[in-house]
Amino acid sequence: VKIQAPKAIKYNDLKELVQISVGYETLPFEVRQDYFKLNDKAVLVPITIEFDNKELSFEFEKGQQVAKLAVYGIVTSIKQRVVDEFDDDVYQSFSSEIFQEQLLRRSTYQKILTLDRKMRHRIDLVVKDVRSGRVGVVRKALAAPAYDGDELKASSLILSDALWILDEAPDKDMFVLGDVHVRPSLLKSFSSTKSLGVYLQVYNAAFDQASLKPSLKARYKVFRGEKTVIDVTDEAGKSIQFSSGHRVVLIANLPLKNLEPGKYSLELEVHDRIKDQKITTRDKFRVVRPFEMSASK
Repeated sequence: VKIQAPKAIKYNDLKELVQISVGYETLPFEVRQDYFKLNDKAVLVPITIEFDNKELSFEFEKGQQVAKLAVYGIVTSIKQRVVDEFDDDVYQSFSSEIFQEQLLRRSTYQKILTLDRKMRHRIDLVVKDVRSGRVGVVRKALAAPAYDGDELKASSLILSDALWILDEAPDKDMFVLGDVHVRPSLLKSFSSTKSLGVYLQVYNAAFDQASLKPSLKARYKVFRGEKTVIDVTDEAGKSIQFSSGHRVVLIANLPLKNLEPGKYSLELEVHDRIKDQKITTRDKFRVVRPFEMSASK
């Protein structure tokens, strides 16, 4: 019974802030939620928090500049039933040599939840800077898309500044879906010297009875205004990282070296050639010069 019991919550003071419905932002942070179908009953919901390092209080400890955050989250159903509850200690540390540079950057935390995909939920998040006592509170609705039926469907589209395949999937880690490390960029600002990471899951794809594989064509198009500046078509399925009867995972890293700084939009069209069905998903992002990344990430 003790093993199966939920982990005891350490930060009851943060929990009380939710219970009395306090809403303020003395410690600002941004939140993003994504949805990925797990099975017919459940969805994975990564909750990603991003904050400016310059907003944190650092102290010198054992040769490092160290900040400590306490994160508390509670998920409730529409009937106010507690579905999940968690808290974490988050440490950020830098050597003195890079401290000033890192103050201009941003840091990211993630908690991946498993929720009933046919229910609406609400999440209350409280983040506290342990040294200064500054607190930020954010409340968001969680509503998974409908994945019913046989038509081609898609997960959330993630634009990532850190996307790669892992040698093996860790038991527990932030930013890990299957054996892919994928960290969402909440600001969606990408250096012109780097790549734009793209992650998408597709559901209800048909499988060829001979090869037991899907036959998907993925087309990645980047626009600046009405002008197409990148147009890459994957006919052979090279961007298919994983496929099963439940999902097909598509990943790609699109080089941005030839793009001028500015605002862009990505369009990803997936064509199931067996079903002759298409689905298109879109998002916007910015390309910035390398030195600008220090002020935006």
